Amino acid sequence: MSRALPGLPGVVVLACIAIAIGVLALRNADIQRRLAQHERLLASAMTRQLARPVLREAAGSKRSASELRQLRAQIALLNRDWLNLLENIVPAEGQVRLLGVDVDATTAAVRVTGRASDAAVANDYAKGLQARGRGLHDVRLLLLERKSDGVHFEVSAQWAE
Repeated sequence: MSRALPGLPGVVVLACIAIAIGVLALRNADIQRRLAQHERLLASAMTRQLARPVLREAAGSKRSASELRQLRAQIALLNRDWLNLLENIVPAEGQVRLLGVDVDATTAAVRVTGRASDAAVANDYAKGLQARGRGLHDVRLLLLERKSDGVHFEVSAQWAE
């Protein structure tokens, strides 16, 4: 039995496949070289970043007493019990929907806007804020306005911890 030798089309196909494999191998080598180069650059940048001195205040520069008071006051504002405030404000029942809450942390003023099914429900919501007595006082119903989607209201209060 003799095997037939591939014809010219078979040789051309094999040559194209060999050329494609060679091109892909060269391309892969180029990609690997560039990847290694980028990894070296990244490692060099990270080494430089770690070697940089951390900027700290100079030992001779002290903060004044008023600067320290102001800094402590700002930290205290950030450390307020925001979760407790939200638990007091968010209504438990579905007849009231909050539209907005505005809190001025420096003056502890809280302004809540919402929508209720009717004026009595909005009034009960405001009374409930005052009655809970947990963190909110001087609760005042500032606005009741009938709209097509219900009664819009605005309540102000003082936030105390």
